[in-house]
Amino acid sequence: MTGSIWDRAATHYERTGVEFFGPLGRELVARAGLRDGDRVLDVGTGRGDVLIPAAAAVGPSGQVVGVDLSPTMVGLTADDLRERGIAQASVRVGDAAAPGFAPASFDAVLGGFMLFLVPDAGMALRAYRRLLVSGGRLAVSTYGLPDPHAKDARARLRRRAGLGPDRPDVFDDAAALAALVRGTGFDDVAVEDVAVPITFRDVRQWWAWAWSVGYRGALERIAPADLPAARDDVADALAGARRPDGSLLITTGIRFTTGTA
Repeated sequence: MTGSIWDRAATHYERTGVEFFGPLGRELVARAGLRDGDRVLDVGTGRGDVLIPAAAAVGPSGQVVGVDLSPTMVGLTADDLRERGIAQASVRVGDAAAPGFAPASFDAVLGGFMLFLVPDAGMALRAYRRLLVSGGRLAVSTYGLPDPHAKDARARLRRRAGLGPDRPDVFDDAAALAALVRGTGFDDVAVEDVAVPITFRDVRQWWAWAWSVGYRGALERIAPADLPAARDDVADALAGARRPDGSLLITTGIRFTTGTA
């Protein structure tokens, strides 16, 4: 997915009444073991769901730099930092796959739900290894076992968008992901899966949320005249997740991977 898609999603990203990435960003920061004064790089920073809690963790004596390909995401996140008075964090336009800093510049590299978006995850991980001091920490989050109803909804949207089914890759298997991270120079690699329940008020809210996140890439490929039928298709796929009050309970598998340089 290109930066332009995220530019179009930026103003609504995590702003639809469903808090999903915020709590998971805070959990990723907790797993990174940041300390006062640490220098931290947040790759694919988006709207700062990892950047902001990382800044709190390193304190005024630390430094957190976020990079993202989307100028709109960067601009809005920079505004958020100014409004919150967070002086120890900054954000700039940059490529998460090749951040472009000097070797051994950081004590930790964090990446929330971005590693599967770069063209070559192994190359990106090797770049992060070079950016870390000896003993520096890597912490990334990706998706684990999907909710079956959400998986069906995604498959239906991809068919309507002409994208075909998702192809299996290294992120589908915890052992393969751990091997990939170890193979790029990290030690003490740990992968942990956590099931995270998310409640949506109704299908309408799920639909609005989908437009604000990565689903947008498929939704934009569907002809506007066909979107109502696509939403009905989604409602049918999510029917099994509907509770008596009409809300939807979606349980998403989240995979946290950590390692040491």
